[in-house]
Amino acid sequence: MNLHDTPEQAAFRQGIRAWIDRKVPPQMKGRDEALVTLSKQELMPLRMLLAGEGWLLPYMPKQYGGAEFDPIQTIIFMEEMAAAGVPYIEARGSGIANITAVLLRWGSPEQKERLLKPTLAGTIFWCQGYSEPGSGSDLASLQTRAAVTPEGFVIDGQKIWTSRAHESDWIFLLARTDPAAKRKQDGISFFVFDMKTPGISIRPLITLDGRHYFNQTFYDHVQVPQAGLVGELNKGWTVAKALLVHERLNSPGANPNTLAR
Repeated sequence: MNLHDTPEQAAFRQGIRAWIDRKVPPQMKGRDEALVTLSKQELMPLRMLLAGEGWLLPYMPKQYGGAEFDPIQTIIFMEEMAAAGVPYIEARGSGIANITAVLLRWGSPEQKERLLKPTLAGTIFWCQGYSEPGSGSDLASLQTRAAVTPEGFVIDGQKIWTSRAHESDWIFLLARTDPAAKRKQDGISFFVFDMKTPGISIRPLITLDGRHYFNQTFYDHVQVPQAGLVGELNKGWTVAKALLVHERLNSPGANPNTLAR
């Protein structure tokens, strides 16, 4: 029992706790190390279990596959998942909370229909193409380029520390579409595209403990259709900043109660 809960919140908490006890397999509890040790294949049963309840991202609108939890319900849900050691954050997939927030705000109706629903149904696994070998802490200095063509864009460049790129279905990526822009923050655009698109290659980055979680990804004349642009052309820095704020606010440490095990 949480002494700060209202009676309604206490009943909600008990319902979540009972669901975890009843539904989550024992092998998926007490798995705090799951951030890097569990593969996509191992995470999928939990992912689909949550998606079936609308709980992959429970605060999202029901029309896209969420459960429309209010902020307190969402915190209670995360607290109970953390208390049971269920790898909820990673079960969402790399960056799923970030890309869904972006699509909800900036996505076209077609992008929402094509990508939001299957993402919240658990069938699209995402990775994020932000960092580059020479643009780590200074993201705005990125050099990956997207040339504008009559059909869409052609992307050339490379990204690094791309978490789970080798297991992902789609990527959201920043690329420079106006190299002549006066400010380095300008002339950047935000893209989404299928990781099976020709021209993408992946090189694993093995950590000292022998794990394959991170990757370096290369883009050689990768053709992305116009529908792959999210938001306005050359206005991707606005999207990127909002995404990073969302990422910080939705990290496990943003709610101190989720740190208690």
